Amino acid sequence: MKLSFVVAAMTTFSAAALPAAQVEAADAPVRIHAGLLIDGTGASLKDATVTVQGDRIVSVESGAKGPWAIDLVKATVLPGLIDNHVHITWHFNDDGRADMTKTPREQQGLKWAENLKKTLMAGYTTVQSIGSADDLLLRKEIASGDLIGPRLLTSSTAFNDVKMSPDDARAFVRARKAEGADLIKMFASKSSREGGGATLSAEVVAAVCDEARKQNLRVWVHAHGDDSIRRVVAGKCTTVVHGSLATPPMFKLMADNGVNFEPTVGVVTQNYIAHEKNYTGIGNYTPEAFVNMRAFVKDQGARWKTMFTSAPRLNILTGSDAVAGAEGHNAEEVIFRVQNGWPAMSGIVSTTSRNAKALGLEGTTGGTIRIGGRDADPATRARHVAYLGHLPGLKADLSSLENLDYLCGLLGRRPGMAIEQALATVGLAGFEDAPARTLSAGQRKRLALARLWLSPAALWLLDEPYANLDLPGIELVNHMVRAHLDDGGGALVTTHGAYAAPPVRTRLLALGEEGD
Repeated sequence: MKLSFVVAAMTTFSAAALPAAQVEAADAPVRIHAGLLIDGTGASLKDATVTVQGDRIVSVESGAKGPWAIDLVKATVLPGLIDNHVHITWHFNDDGRADMTKTPREQQGLKWAENLKKTLMAGYTTVQSIGSADDLLLRKEIASGDLIGPRLLTSSTAFNDVKMSPDDARAFVRARKAEGADLIKMFASKSSREGGGATLSAEVVAAVCDEARKQNLRVWVHAHGDDSIRRVVAGKCTTVVHGSLATPPMFKLMADNGVNFEPTVGVVTQNYIAHEKNYTGIGNYTPEAFVNMRAFVKDQGARWKTMFTSAPRLNILTGSDAVAGAEGHNAEEVIFRVQNGWPAMSGIVSTTSRNAKALGLEGTTGGTIRIGGRDADPATRARHVAYLGHLPGLKADLSSLENLDYLCGLLGRRPGMAIEQALATVGLAGFEDAPARTLSAGQRKRLALARLWLSPAALWLLDEPYANLDLPGIELVNHMVRAHLDDGGGALVTTHGAYAAPPVRTRLLALGEEGD
């Protein structure tokens, strides 16, 4: 059985995935006609129209009339796919070897950008890259709009030190939290190429996972055999990765204890074998290891059937463990599973809504905006609430003055405030006539802050307002928030860093899992 993915509408929609002529403006609605829509939860709808605005699917209709920006009447449309386990910074050097240490940093950056684009064009709009501190930089650049790629979550550096005590392990987790990691990656066993035996004590595994819960971080644990998996389950960790040597009782143990399972059966080992010459002689990629991998792959289909049939309640996630050579081939993980007995819809659900839930991205909570004790009129709500998000919302070919004049015409302007005055406030005096595309990422953020300063809105919603700013820029944001509060306004600020400290009527909310 061959499973084909035709991805045209994405949960996190990327304008980069469309021809430029089909995208008139970042916030203009885009209507997509689908012959068949699969929603990622197991349901489907024929002759559907999906309307996307910005990075949101705002409506799905059946039988709606055209015109459509994109007509896919003969295609199947899916939500953006999610890969819970990639290594986006892995690549082959100019000699074709999987040795990243021989690639200059500037060339590494180009390789990373290539990997991101290949992954996005394969239909993956969210990936979780595990094990490299370089992912933090890539996450920032993607979020700022300066780099094309899928939404990126990262663990930064992985925990893999067998000499660390439980207290050391807790300190490691806190350090990853401080630098903005989305999760913790832990190696609790050797590679399957080395027999997969446990490497960390039960006490250290438990310490990592307990501290991660306290820090509101998930834990993805590399564990191949029964001995390491028992320790992961006992430590109440989030997810077991690989489990290639596990027995059926371990699958039931994970299911009974609510531990997710992310087997990697369809991409990673096959990719190593396909690129044997690129890997042999590096680290533990020995000739003997490749003999073992070939023997292992022969039984992979039967092993996978045991995994998904042994414990029906086991929450099986989808991660490819894509390394150098596998970029853009992420979907082969799902194809292999379906070719070896998994229902096709299970593969789609696992790679969309189930993965999203495991990553904490399963949806948003609706609410009502009330101003002055009454619901805000939707027609004028934009003048009551000012939003600043990851993307600056600027027109690249307009100058700084033209951008602000245009936005003030749409959303209103604070009485008595001149555009030139706002630009000076944010440190952009002298850049009035500079096109937005010529500004640096930090300057574009300052231009977006100037728009915020000009806004007459009483409520500011600021999502990561410190991104792309230097220390004076961070202080500028705090100064603006303090002044806005002093003027009777309100602000809701979300940030991964401990930057916000305006000492005026401030409440700090640490958001974690439900029940924490």
